[in-house]
Amino acid sequence: MGAFLILQEQRLSEPRKQAALTALSRAGFSNPLILTCADKTIYLYDKLVSPVPRLYEHGNGDFCFSVGTLFYDGCYGLDASEKLFKTFSPARIDPTLFDGSFTVVLSRGGKLYIFGDPLGTYRLFHSEDHTVWGSSFVAAASAMNSLKPNPQGLYEYVFQGATYGNDTPFHEIRMADSHAVYEWEEREAPQRRPRSFNMFLRPINGSQDELTDDCLEALKTQFSQVVGQFRDNIDTALSGGYDSRLMLALLRQAGSRPKVHVYGADNDPDVMVAKAIAAGENIPLTHQDKSQSVPPTAEDYPAIVAKNFFVMDGIPNEGIFDNGLNLETRRERVDGGALALNGGGGEIYRDFFHLPDQPLTVEDMIKTFYSQYDPASTTEEFSERLYRERLAQKIRTVLDKTTDQLTRTEAEAIYPLFRLRYWMGKNNTLNNRFGPALTPFTRYSVLQSAMPVPLSMKYYGNFEAAMIRKLDPVLASYDTDYGYNLAAPAPLGARMAGWMDINKPIGLRQHIFALKNRMRKLQKPYYMTEEYLNGIIDSACPAMSRYFRLDHINSAEQLNRLYTLEYLVNYIKNP
Repeated sequence: MGAFLILQEQRLSEPRKQAALTALSRAGFSNPLILTCADKTIYLYDKLVSPVPRLYEHGNGDFCFSVGTLFYDGCYGLDASEKLFKTFSPARIDPTLFDGSFTVVLSRGGKLYIFGDPLGTYRLFHSEDHTVWGSSFVAAASAMNSLKPNPQGLYEYVFQGATYGNDTPFHEIRMADSHAVYEWEEREAPQRRPRSFNMFLRPINGSQDELTDDCLEALKTQFSQVVGQFRDNIDTALSGGYDSRLMLALLRQAGSRPKVHVYGADNDPDVMVAKAIAAGENIPLTHQDKSQSVPPTAEDYPAIVAKNFFVMDGIPNEGIFDNGLNLETRRERVDGGALALNGGGGEIYRDFFHLPDQPLTVEDMIKTFYSQYDPASTTEEFSERLYRERLAQKIRTVLDKTTDQLTRTEAEAIYPLFRLRYWMGKNNTLNNRFGPALTPFTRYSVLQSAMPVPLSMKYYGNFEAAMIRKLDPVLASYDTDYGYNLAAPAPLGARMAGWMDINKPIGLRQHIFALKNRMRKLQKPYYMTEEYLNGIIDSACPAMSRYFRLDHINSAEQLNRLYTLEYLVNYIKNP
């Protein structure tokens, strides 16, 4: 399914209820199935492009459905819902049996249970008063009588492209805890049951051959299941890097000939590598250069932004201001019921943060990766100390830590447990609105095999390259956009450049973004100029200027997200 809402209608006024339903209608969702359980009304919507039946009804009013993409214990779609219903125990949810990005809603004996995929890569929102739960941030926000901006959520979204922990841009709307099962009877708020998510975060002994075999075995099991369900009806990207090549190798090994695409200009390294592989291996390749599309007129642009806002659920990673092709390519990928694969997360086989193999602290990690902002671009509303303290607490929470001291493996786990959960989770949820979509490297059992691999093996991409060589030596023999192929470990020049990057002082890293921001000149794409913004938002951003100094923001990406928040606030005031 593509979206859902759970409403406590007796506690919601009719206009507020209709506002929530209208938000989903304007995103393109229609004709919901309506279910009831424990004095709650549930609105369940098909996917926008390729519907997949996932509602299992037991016959006595009990039911189970998933929204997103769910594989469970070898089953998919309706079969997965039925098997999960028949085997479900809220006290025993085995994360190794699940694959996909999803939320499950299950009714049994007058109780309603809600939980998500083990890593939490499918967004689930609820109002602070629990009158609204569901997969849509905009729908939940629309149902509120009033909303107060949450500065932490605003700053995280503009600076990092997503909000983290339970925060959203408004205090009254929260993200649910993915490490919980919510149990609801006839009460205003659900009971939260803690859920096991044990991740082995200590390096293990073994040769590179043994550990690549372990990681490949987990992936082969996963891809065998996926290909068994979708055969050749799978869409995947092919670029010049590691992750898309590893996915293609896994698909080939499982017997699939997927649809393959690449985006970029003709002279883009990703495009040139993809074309070389496609030509050499006789793989049909779809190439699209989005920059060459005919620009929409300024008169047509407000409709494009409005469509982006509702379909992308208000606050996508990139913002809602683009040329309109973002949505179209997402739709095309799942046409005909195809499964859209995303290689995000493949860095679990490399060193994502490019840091030395030594103990670190949470503050080190914030300096390294979560300092993508210039304090000069904020107003007195911004407390850098509180902003960083709150991020640090969220990181400690996902790692189940009470101190700031981290082993190097725990530090690297911030990538899947924090970055992928919250940043990639937003993108996964959006893709799953259109049709089946999967990010294979976020599966629990895949993470379990990858995270304990010693970091010394992962440096310079050598471990992932060894996986590709072992799986498909022919694919490994083609060049990458790094200037070398994967038929051997990274050459000396690449290792030297990597060593210098890894040993870059951590204290310096936290200032790099701010320094670059002050040195560069803002380059706005045409659709963020006054001509195109006119009639959409006031480019002075009267709402967001309370929190940001627009004349000090020289990142078009951050400005896009700031404009997006301005549009969001305007919508909430005048839906």
